[in-house]
Amino acid sequence: MKSVIPIVSVTDHCPLSCDYCYVREKNTLVMDFEVLKQIIDLCAAKSSGSMTIIWHGGEPLTAGVEYFEKAFRYCQEIKSTKIIHKIQTSGTILNESWLSLMKEFHVRVGVSLDGPMELHNAHRRFRSGHGSFDTVYANVNTLVANGMTPGFILVVSKEHMGRAAEVFAFFQEHGWDFSISQMSPVTQYGCKEAPTDEEYLGFYSDLLRIYLRQTGKYIQIVPMMHHIISVLSGRSVGLCSNSKSCGLDYLAFAPDGSIYPCNRFVGVDDCLLGHAQAITSLDELREGQQFKGFVSRLDNTIEECTACRHLRYCYGGCPHEEFTRSGQLSSRVHQCAIYRKLFSIIQDELNSLACTDHTLSALLHQVAEARNAEDGETTQ
Repeated sequence: MKSVIPIVSVTDHCPLSCDYCYVREKNTLVMDFEVLKQIIDLCAAKSSGSMTIIWHGGEPLTAGVEYFEKAFRYCQEIKSTKIIHKIQTSGTILNESWLSLMKEFHVRVGVSLDGPMELHNAHRRFRSGHGSFDTVYANVNTLVANGMTPGFILVVSKEHMGRAAEVFAFFQEHGWDFSISQMSPVTQYGCKEAPTDEEYLGFYSDLLRIYLRQTGKYIQIVPMMHHIISVLSGRSVGLCSNSKSCGLDYLAFAPDGSIYPCNRFVGVDDCLLGHAQAITSLDELREGQQFKGFVSRLDNTIEECTACRHLRYCYGGCPHEEFTRSGQLSSRVHQCAIYRKLFSIIQDELNSLACTDHTLSALLHQVAEARNAEDGETTQ
């Protein structure tokens, strides 16, 4: 197995009770530190001199400052590998101790923020039922005041429909790049009234038009930026869900040390690849039937979608989103339908309007980088 990006969930515990959360079972278990060391060692052994660890959860910060300081210092001891740390947090329990640690180890921080107060508080609430916006917003501004530039992820819910301009204005006012993710209709709490695919595509289309025409502070939207660059360059750029290496670039580690191809599949027995405590090399995972079954989806996609003009930047879409709807990893019915429409929306929009100079310049620069990267791949 080649080098991977580990997504390490040190705990599933979280102070929030978001009704769209995909974490199947939340408890207060914190990953045993010896198991964590084994995970770091396994992944570092396959690195090529550098490695990024994505610390995830639940809310990873509930493991405590001391736990993470110990983890970061252990990573420093691995002289053969430069390790970059990224933490995805709810933003609810940041304090001075966390800020000091994050600054010392140059941690990159991602915060879940669903936009303005009303939209954010619709789903992201504390267990008491109170909205979390005020707490998160204050903590984010403290991060910014301390010279840190967090990224943001927004889950698109029913409440966002028809409010793309409001969402964009909120993030642009602060100069914050953000990413969007479609709310899944099936969560740990059962089926939810998530936006239909048509509703989501309507929101996406509205946001796309605003993004391409933006003036003033220039901000990026993920995965929209990657979708546009992929269409313009003719190859998949920067997205695991539209990559021909889906299932190969990442591994997710649950608090008990169990290993999955993606953090979205943690707790799904059919996707359990093994346990960190039971292997001496990540290469051992390749021999398992679960791993072979997961990556075979991509092989089938490439074979069955050869005639599709979107294949080189689609590759069947996200298997988790398909799995939540059909219960099957091999299916592509839902993802095929939504991505055909999404990429057509982008192509039509690019053909029908003139982007602002700033936006067009930024996009073309990234398209050139994507093509250079592709040329590098073909010559190696």
